[in-house]
Amino acid sequence: MFLMLGNLSNVFALPTYSSKLDHSMIQMIKNNAVESPAKISDLYLRYADIEQSRIGRDYVMKNHNEMQTNPIYAKTNIFSKSINPDNRLISFQRISYQTIFSNKTHNVSGLIIFPADKKPKGVILYFHPTVFNKISVPSIKFDDTKSDMLAAVYAANGYIVVVPDYIGLGDDFINEHPYILYPILNAEDGRSILQHSLGIFKDRNIGLDYKNIPLYVSGFSEGALYAVWFSRLYQQDKNFYKSLNSLGYKLKQTVATSGPYDVSHVMIPFLLANQINQESNEYNINSTMWGTLLKPALFANTMLTYAAYEGIKPETVFNKRFFNLECTNGYPICFHFDKQYSYSINTVRMINLNQMIMALNYFFSALGISNKYGEMYGLFNNGVTALLSTRDYHDPVMKVAESADATHWKSMNPLTLISLSNDSVVPSLNSENAYNGMVKSGSLNLKYIKVNSSSLKSRAFVGPDEIDHVNFEIYSMFITLQEFMGHK
Repeated sequence: MFLMLGNLSNVFALPTYSSKLDHSMIQMIKNNAVESPAKISDLYLRYADIEQSRIGRDYVMKNHNEMQTNPIYAKTNIFSKSINPDNRLISFQRISYQTIFSNKTHNVSGLIIFPADKKPKGVILYFHPTVFNKISVPSIKFDDTKSDMLAAVYAANGYIVVVPDYIGLGDDFINEHPYILYPILNAEDGRSILQHSLGIFKDRNIGLDYKNIPLYVSGFSEGALYAVWFSRLYQQDKNFYKSLNSLGYKLKQTVATSGPYDVSHVMIPFLLANQINQESNEYNINSTMWGTLLKPALFANTMLTYAAYEGIKPETVFNKRFFNLECTNGYPICFHFDKQYSYSINTVRMINLNQMIMALNYFFSALGISNKYGEMYGLFNNGVTALLSTRDYHDPVMKVAESADATHWKSMNPLTLISLSNDSVVPSLNSENAYNGMVKSGSLNLKYIKVNSSSLKSRAFVGPDEIDHVNFEIYSMFITLQEFMGHK
């Protein structure tokens, strides 16, 4: 009915990681706490630090004013300067659970954030955005940016937040994460963590009506695609629906932000095409900078997934120099890695590095790479075709991408799409095509909120000082919260 996969047994035939790298990852995971509390006031302070470091102090108040006067944003205490601190405790709990993968039970990890409220408003299933290494997931570090934002915005307002790390990430680092080309596996993982979490709710004596648990689903960027697929499966797959409904979960609302819903017609063509000096700006991007910096890492994730799930050796898919991360151009940011390991774009994901540093290393490794067709990746051409070993992968990849599209289906359950007007990493054309395709398919209770990029400010190295994809998540959560509060 839905996504047709290749031979999933091939997923486990991945390149062997160094035993030292394996041991390092295991130790990093073991060294993190299983459960930890945090005061709401402290979470607000941590959110403020995140906001100022990303947005810039000069723009923070301007954005707050916009959010206070614009009805699409929820009004919360997070920006309050009240002298009375909120000492109520929010609890982070790291969990291990099983999902179905390759027709077998499969061990994965995730996070539950419990609100201070004795009677939560409901459960939010949150699908997180793209990460470039294997352990930059919400469950690994409770004081990580992602966990802090989820707690400060959603849990502080009375919701339980349930967050899967995904197959191939977190505890399951040895396997390949089914990145955007195989969204159903991630939607199924969302169902599995909800099923497992119910027992934890009951053990903790959480004040829920277990015959009618309000379920809200959300995701940003990559995770938005999985949120939409979750809603689709809930509505169209009887077994999927029954497995949750029988446990008391009732889907109230899905809100997906800046997702690659049109994988075959927008997202893959966007990665392959050159946007630099393009007069037509067909993808309505804000600045070519973010796309140029992030495309190599995004494309590496995509094609490593494709190779693993279709049973192809990953080293044969990529330009050899890019696969081996041969940063030979003398750029100063390249490779501050431990020289005892031989890294590739595959194994480098085993290192616990800052996400932007990871992306920059992919970028600097891609610069100047050319192929036999005369295509070169660089500051004048940010189409990623030169990073492939051959053009022969185009048609089979696009066939898989078509199965991942979430643009033409009928939704009867409330669903809201949110995008920036000028998104430089995941073009808003994804959201426009999904909305229009779903309307044509007869969808009801469908809503599309397009946020003018210039309405929110953020410092930029080049281009206009307007909010863009990388920083939009920290404010889009307030739009999502407003939508959820309207569907009680």
